[in-house]
Amino acid sequence: MELSPLPPFADNAEHAARWAAHRQRLDAARAGELGLLRGLVAPQCPSWHSDAVVARVAAMLFDLAAQLGSTDTTAVCRAQLAALDGLLGHLHSLALEALWLAQWRDQRRDPVLSPMLAAALAAEADVAATATRFLAAQARFVEASRRMALSAEELDADLLHQAIKAVSGYADEAKVAALRHRYDESGTRLALANRLLAAPAAADRVLAPSHMGLSLFASQLALVCGATRDTVVAMLAPEQHDTLAAALAAAGAEPAAIAEAADFRAGAAL
Repeated sequence: MELSPLPPFADNAEHAARWAAHRQRLDAARAGELGLLRGLVAPQCPSWHSDAVVARVAAMLFDLAAQLGSTDTTAVCRAQLAALDGLLGHLHSLALEALWLAQWRDQRRDPVLSPMLAAALAAEADVAATATRFLAAQARFVEASRRMALSAEELDADLLHQAIKAVSGYADEAKVAALRHRYDESGTRLALANRLLAAPAAADRVLAPSHMGLSLFASQLALVCGATRDTVVAMLAPEQHDTLAAALAAAGAEPAAIAEAADFRAGAAL
């Protein structure tokens, strides 16, 4: 059977426009995937792209989607959330922090209670109350990290708003309403960390992981060097030693503290 020749695009404007739109989306998708592939096969910072990090980010993304969507819409909610650069970057930071806290534990250091936090627990009532709440929040984070889970209530208000907006039309409205009712940004782990670090009783702290604990150290360095906390956690990667040293020096850290941070990162490949 002889097939009829296809009409040229010029004679089929509707299909040509549709194809052009699909091709544009395909090209954009491939550009993103090639960037990801480049990061995996020739990474500038291998610790950022380890299998353990990727697995944790994927698991937390799925957990958040399940908290916002129904059983039937979890997959599409996950895809919508994955398109949020800010959220994805934050989950990446939490995955790195969780793995480095596990490494901290393997070095027989407490990932929850640091010398600074112990001192804060014995301080005046207001500081001790904040320290107690942070201690509980940090313990919850460490436990949730073992399960590669993350409560939506631990997101800051801006990220939570973006997440809810992104899944609009697919979310379980009852779940979202209950989440909004429970949510208290001031009670999140990172908000409690900042409040504790702002307390006058913490003024004599030493900017060193051994004194502050890894999580409070990351929060404090972010405050004093002007970077986001997610950025600071990323530069705790062993490949970012020079960047971390520069940030600590700019923050006025003692040479011994800079050397200590470097020593901790030296064996920290994930």
